[in-house]
Amino acid sequence: MKRFFLFTLLLLTLIALAACTSAPAPTAPPAAPQATKVPEVKPAKLRLASWQWDDPAYKPFWDGTTAAFTQKNPHITFEKFGFAIDTLWDKLNTEIVAGTPPDLIEVTGFNVFQYMEQGVLMPLDECFKGTTIPDKVKDQKTYAVKGGKIYALNLSARTLELFVNQKLFDDAGVKVPTNLAEFKDAAKKLTNPAKDQYGIVMTNLPHSRLYEGVLVFIAGRGGHFSKGGKPALNSPEVIAGIKDFKEILDNKWMPAGVKDASAQYAWFNQGKAAMSIDGAWYWAVLEGQAPEVLKNTKIYPIPTDNHAATGGINNLIGIAAKSPNTQAACEYLKFIADPTWGQVWTKSSRTIYPYEGSVPADFLQTNPWFSVFAQELPKAVPVAPPGLEVQYDAVQKIINTKLSDIFYNNKPIEQAMNEAQSEVEKLFPK
Repeated sequence: MKRFFLFTLLLLTLIALAACTSAPAPTAPPAAPQATKVPEVKPAKLRLASWQWDDPAYKPFWDGTTAAFTQKNPHITFEKFGFAIDTLWDKLNTEIVAGTPPDLIEVTGFNVFQYMEQGVLMPLDECFKGTTIPDKVKDQKTYAVKGGKIYALNLSARTLELFVNQKLFDDAGVKVPTNLAEFKDAAKKLTNPAKDQYGIVMTNLPHSRLYEGVLVFIAGRGGHFSKGGKPALNSPEVIAGIKDFKEILDNKWMPAGVKDASAQYAWFNQGKAAMSIDGAWYWAVLEGQAPEVLKNTKIYPIPTDNHAATGGINNLIGIAAKSPNTQAACEYLKFIADPTWGQVWTKSSRTIYPYEGSVPADFLQTNPWFSVFAQELPKAVPVAPPGLEVQYDAVQKIINTKLSDIFYNNKPIEQAMNEAQSEVEKLFPK
């Protein structure tokens, strides 16, 4: 992986020589790589489960890879198992219980662990044997791995970074923060009740964004909600990170009652918040909803003392253990683990395909804002607490409930997190 990050640094050097212009739409994808014919594989129709089949950001990748693979291997075709993400899992679980799951299953960075635990996914070590995939795909040897076995191919990685309305900073004579003390100071100075303006906007009601927003501060203190694979919800680092978030909220340097992504977007989109913490996808939101604000938007690393970002592996794809077409499915996974297809993914979705060489120089030169996400990816702290991933949904719900009590019901932080620690420990009986 060192080569991957050295390559990224080289690309960043190219950016410095390029003119900084507003990011245009991604350029046309490169020509598809040549597929090697699959040897001695019986004819098969591979059902591929994904919520992204018709998403414009991902459609070029899924349509392109399946069409190119079939073109070279006409005896292997694909059937879309596509539903909106909110309904996909119910449909998928019904098929799994019936013993007829789709051959290929795209999963998230969270529920992959549940499907691993349930035996839904087959190990891929034999599939990847003799390839460079384990070495060239970020975290392939460590993420979605159980008992030393790999259960899914990593498809994308992301981080959250700091979005700044540079005009508001310049007008107030405030410098962009580079550490936690400067972050709090900037949030304070850029809050102006007379203009209904806040220094920072973040989701602060129970939501996955609340969980991850608080985790940004905890990671900035060097902690997480687990330690050594065990629950650590009342550790000193967690307590300190929650205090950091609460200080900003209590001082009204961020608007209260921000319930989700749309509510968070609204404040920054209207120029009513000087800072926001979000992913690379938010750039496209600004292009569509707030082009005037976008003109003044800059992106910087997370301004905590260690600059730890949250994110890491986001989407993966695996093969169903009960698939009757595992060899054909394996060949498709090896086919898409290619930097040329990775460039299609990165350019169209604006998330990083984690295969070495998948963030092309021309894309970074025309989208210099993206460079921070590529540069900071090595610092990514996983969102799900390491060791607790199989119960991530339940753990997140417990944490969000306690955070809401802390922020809105004045429950003491230590008391709330001691309660959370006890509740999470019950999910993992010894």
